[in-house]
Amino acid sequence: MERILLVLVLLCSGLTVNAAEIISLQRLHDSYQGSLRQKISQAQLKQNQYKLEQAEVNDDWELFGSASASQNSELLTSTSDREYTALGGTIGLRYPLFGTLEAKENDVYIAQGAVDFETQDGQKVKLDDLYQVTNNFISYWITLHKKLASDTFLTSENDTTHQLNKRKARGLLYESDYLELLSAYSLAKRNQIKSMQEAKLALKNLSLYLDIDIVSFIPSAPYFETKPISEQERINTINQNVDIKILEIEIDTLQKVINNSDWGGIESNFSISQSMGYETNPDGDTHSLNASINLRMPLQFITHNRTQKQILKYRLNEKLAEYNLRKSELSRLITNKEIDCEAKLKTLKLQKIRLESAYNTKYRQQLRVKLVDGDVIEKAAQANIRHYVQYLDYLDALNDYLQAKALLNRTINKPYKEIDISDASNEYYNLLPSSTELRAVINKEL
Repeated sequence: MERILLVLVLLCSGLTVNAAEIISLQRLHDSYQGSLRQKISQAQLKQNQYKLEQAEVNDDWELFGSASASQNSELLTSTSDREYTALGGTIGLRYPLFGTLEAKENDVYIAQGAVDFETQDGQKVKLDDLYQVTNNFISYWITLHKKLASDTFLTSENDTTHQLNKRKARGLLYESDYLELLSAYSLAKRNQIKSMQEAKLALKNLSLYLDIDIVSFIPSAPYFETKPISEQERINTINQNVDIKILEIEIDTLQKVINNSDWGGIESNFSISQSMGYETNPDGDTHSLNASINLRMPLQFITHNRTQKQILKYRLNEKLAEYNLRKSELSRLITNKEIDCEAKLKTLKLQKIRLESAYNTKYRQQLRVKLVDGDVIEKAAQANIRHYVQYLDYLDALNDYLQAKALLNRTINKPYKEIDISDASNEYYNLLPSSTELRAVINKEL
């Protein structure tokens, strides 16, 4: 128990996990603190937050000013002139009006929309990362079981080869049948290598998406809820979908900009300033207080403003259409994923029946070897091979079903939640060795 707690501490702290301890999928999900993709998203969010702050600061009074100095020469008569120095300065405040004010306010709306967008996008990155964690955890778990199956099958190689050699030497077994039977062991050795390569790849992917160094661990069986999605859950899923939320943000931002675009094309501001000057001549000092409204606009202002609004409205219509289309596609996608899960489950049930049948045949043939002489040795070897191949097919079917469940959960934005094992159906797991039996594979290969 202390070793398991130690591994959990390492996981949560983001340090290296290098122990063959039993780790559940739930623990890996709980240890997630952000991948490299998540850190990129967070950096983009921070940038947009500062851009929003900058836009809010710009939407206010502006300070402006200028300073000047000149050396002047004034002709008094044809033979004399007077030189003097002129110094001047202006300082004032400027406030945006009409279209300029609207543009600055719209910059704030757009910047706020960008912040909300990146917030939702960060959530999407997290969901994608956790889906990849689930995906690779399942692959790792399945490939270890495949490796263990190949190891177990190969333990019979020496004895089976010896018995078949004796039968072949007596002329009781064709060469072609002999080679066909032995080729299964070559296949199992290839499967050993392939399984470990896939397991190592899954570990690397887990390290990538969790941003921690994972060398090896013993995975416990992943359990998913099997109850169907209710209609209310479907509606909530669609409304809370991250892509839908992002479109809502874009629509809301466009609507605010449209509602705040009555003076588009009119660049205007109000300014008040104090000017001061000093000249080294009898005129002395000068100063003045100025207030002005500055305006610049196209002659066809009404046409300009109308076309600008129409562009925004059609862009809004485009987003609304995309929003409705996306909701419809999402509803159809959820249905397709549910159907896919059901199909994968039916395939798994079929493979379970075949596996049980292959096991029973193998068991009967092994009993006959002890009681009957003759070709029962070949039949027992064939039954053993069929059981091994069918077991791998069963693992593939189980992998496909679990992957389909993981993808369905990702589609409906449902986080993985470990359910009580005592309440879970062990119908498809009781044909597999326990997680502790995988320890030998871990200690030997990883």
